[in-house]
Amino acid sequence: MQSNSNVNFKENMTTLISFSVNNPEASIKADTAGKLFVSSDSYYSWGVGYLTGTKLEGTVSVIDNTCVEILKEISSTLEKAAKTDSLEVSLEAREIFLQAEQVLTGLKNIYGVYSKRYEGAGREGVENLAKTIDSFEKGIKSFEDQESSLMQRIEFASAKIFKEAENNLEDTFDNFVHIPDEVEPKKAFAGLEAKVQNLPQESNWWSTHGEGPTMLGKMASGITTAKELFVGTIAPYAFTPSSDPVALSGQKRVANSGRQLGGADVNNYIQGLQKEMSLNTIRDFYLGAGQSINKNTLADIKEIIDLQVEQFQKFDVPAPVIIPIVFSGDGGIWERNHISVILIKDNCVEYYDSKGIESKHKQLAGDGETLHDVLEYCKEKFTDGSIEIQENPYVHQFDSHNCGVCVCLHLHERLLKGIPMGTMQKDAPPLSKIEDFRVEIINTAYAPGSVEEKGYSNDSENFSSKDDF
Repeated sequence: MQSNSNVNFKENMTTLISFSVNNPEASIKADTAGKLFVSSDSYYSWGVGYLTGTKLEGTVSVIDNTCVEILKEISSTLEKAAKTDSLEVSLEAREIFLQAEQVLTGLKNIYGVYSKRYEGAGREGVENLAKTIDSFEKGIKSFEDQESSLMQRIEFASAKIFKEAENNLEDTFDNFVHIPDEVEPKKAFAGLEAKVQNLPQESNWWSTHGEGPTMLGKMASGITTAKELFVGTIAPYAFTPSSDPVALSGQKRVANSGRQLGGADVNNYIQGLQKEMSLNTIRDFYLGAGQSINKNTLADIKEIIDLQVEQFQKFDVPAPVIIPIVFSGDGGIWERNHISVILIKDNCVEYYDSKGIESKHKQLAGDGETLHDVLEYCKEKFTDGSIEIQENPYVHQFDSHNCGVCVCLHLHERLLKGIPMGTMQKDAPPLSKIEDFRVEIINTAYAPGSVEEKGYSNDSENFSSKDDF
């Protein structure tokens, strides 16, 4: 592995993680500045590829440089975390380590696609990629002992912050409301509401109606995630291991109650649903790197929707349309990239955000444009306009990692259980219900035979070489 300190490794990390798990046509390229781009047949990423893309050998060189910088960042953040009791610093170090593991999975996905695509051709780029993966995996493993120690530090820092919060709130409440593991969030929060009699029924110290968690709520969410990550590491949900290494990696990620689902996990879950019912999906806003919806203008979003509608499967009866979307960078250290979903079904456009943030509070890249403008366009595009747009204004997620699980649970209830569109539940689902649903996600997203072999078999399927520039 060779180092290039100028590589934009954090942005490249996101790109590597987002590489499509189930698309044999997916490609990855790099521009002259060392920035990676993923293509999954999106007009945007293909355009960038043709204008600035490298050949595979050059792209692998950029990937190798990125991996070197990731390992440096892990070393640096772990060293900082070892010198402080700060929960923020510790969570940052832990997040970099977890992202590195996701990058490793993404690299193996890339290798699977390209080794099949150039099978028997002896391509130098494929061989170099295998060496990079091996070196990067060994590098990650070298930090495992430090990472294990970090988890204990996170628990200590969490307890310290809870104590500080308790002291700060003593003048306001008789007792600070702590949520024990065995208490459902909705019951604990109802107890807090009873003490804050002057606040509206839908709002409290933890959340504001339609605007999501307050700073105190975000702090508590970060602590909950730290605790669940520890529990999920030592006692993950049981599953039948897949023989496919890529699918097995997904199973392990979802089985850990403290791990955040990736775009590939949600994608695989939706594909599993498509085996049971008629569905159409617009995927650009949660799979492609840099394609988080808030980095696009309304005009960009309309164009992407129009383009993908042309590729919809035709059904005799209009099929539900799923548009999973990611907003990048919401909430800093207390909330990672956040996934929510637009569902169009029964002539109704519905927006579900488990954090309870309404679309009017979600800014797009354009001047003054918000997600609500996107919902209005979906209403115009997919319905007759007779039903008002429906949104969830209530906080259902009291952590910083279960957004993807909540999205899958919401789709399950709407599409499989038949709960009517627009019927929003004020009370949060029990945390146990959200976490236990991970088993259903594993069974649907990573059922035996549901994920294609990605370069680990001798399948001689013909693949396109159009990514060679």
